[in-house]
Amino acid sequence: MDCTTDASHADQLSLIIRYLNDSYDITERLVNIQRVKDSSAKGLLATLRDILSKNSINLSDAVGQSYDGASVMRGKYNGLKSLIQKESSKCLFIWTFDHVLNLVIMEACSSSIAAKSLFGFLEKLYAFFSASRKRSDILEEKQKIANISQNHRPQRVSTTRWWSHQRALDNVFFSQSESLYDCFIDTLNDCQSPSQSNETVNDAEALERKLTSFETVLTAHLFKRIFAITDPASSYLQSEKIDFLTAIRLVETAEQQLRQLRDEFGVILTQAKEFCASHELEQQNFVKKRTRKRKRMADEIDTVDEVIEENPACMYRRETFLYAIDTSVRSINERFSSHKAILADFALLDPECFKDHRSSNTLPSNAFKNVAQNYGQDSNKLKEEYASFVEIYPNLKESSQLSLLSESNASGNSDLNRENFLTALKLLAKYNLKSAYPNLFCLYKILVTLPIGSTKCERTFSKLKYVKNRLRSTMGQARLNALMLVNVEGELVKQLNYEDIIDSFAASQLLQNMLL
Repeated sequence: MDCTTDASHADQLSLIIRYLNDSYDITERLVNIQRVKDSSAKGLLATLRDILSKNSINLSDAVGQSYDGASVMRGKYNGLKSLIQKESSKCLFIWTFDHVLNLVIMEACSSSIAAKSLFGFLEKLYAFFSASRKRSDILEEKQKIANISQNHRPQRVSTTRWWSHQRALDNVFFSQSESLYDCFIDTLNDCQSPSQSNETVNDAEALERKLTSFETVLTAHLFKRIFAITDPASSYLQSEKIDFLTAIRLVETAEQQLRQLRDEFGVILTQAKEFCASHELEQQNFVKKRTRKRKRMADEIDTVDEVIEENPACMYRRETFLYAIDTSVRSINERFSSHKAILADFALLDPECFKDHRSSNTLPSNAFKNVAQNYGQDSNKLKEEYASFVEIYPNLKESSQLSLLSESNASGNSDLNRENFLTALKLLAKYNLKSAYPNLFCLYKILVTLPIGSTKCERTFSKLKYVKNRLRSTMGQARLNALMLVNVEGELVKQLNYEDIIDSFAASQLLQNMLL
């Protein structure tokens, strides 16, 4: 669930339900778009109850809830999640992983002066070209001369858009057309001609000096590497059919790779120097800074001032490189640690862990304790069912014709090409083992149903901008909700029989009232 402001400045709430259909496939559907007049936690809860009651959905059946980090949503005492848990204690709250990962990157992008300077420069570059059609025309002409088929312009750096920092960085420094970087330099150089205004010449000179600075290039290569490490987790979190533990596993992989990145400063420094050499930049190394001297006090024996001289590369490594990486790792640990206890129980359900438990034939004494307490199950029965299912799982897998790979294997990520929880759930359903393992079957259904992202809500808001634009800003709420359902759930609309709809409308009281 999430809220946004539409074209008429009304606060619209989008409610998404994640569930398992009759074929045991994960499904996410838009339930309703409703205007919110009271944005407090109690007001949002009242709106939620109203939507659920109209659709005959019982709030007590919910096993999880997922929102962003706003205090009205995740407040410990009076937040929406706390009010819902008073009515349904088993409704586990999960701070949306995609939003949390975005906060991690935002924190890294503002971790040091060099990082802030880089992305502030990219925003200034965007503003410089977007403020003048003539400057954009010069840039377009430079790209034509360089035989760049598609016209590129600087991208805006936004804190609310996923990975706008990465797109803005790649568009200037790491575009597929390597000559695009030179086009930006040549355009800024042309904007410093006497025919331009004083302000334009001054801005272009400052931007060109920043663009060709070695420290800027090095910082760009650093964040290119950080973005490359976090991109697989980001892409997976923006898909619909995701599960709880796979998302956690990708985040943990990103954290491990970030830790390893601490030892790769020499590699990134070499890449930055090669980049500067290939584009024939004047600065191809750190600029030597003024030597500092510490003044001796009168009571000190040595009267000669102490000369303080430090290698610029060492200073950059300590103050920018390591600080950005350590900030990212610390932020991941802090923000993704809220569900470690219950996560340890869910991790036992991973089919790839079955082999270890079959060989050791032992379970931790507190296994399934937290998850059983949260969802009202017997931990001892869960252990018994788990031990039995682990033994028969290989035989079920061999005789089954189900795909044993994740549904996301098309992404090419090795962490996703694996047996997952949905595989185990479908095996239990296919061989009608629900009665033999009722607690385990219920736990698998809960695990794959837990919502961990708000991507569907964000896509719904993108549709909202098209459906209710400035030309249709007076649209009524009932019509808006109907059009949004048609646009967002288009695949369901295609399955409708239009002849039945026409017959139903022809026999309805509504048509008779219209004719009379």
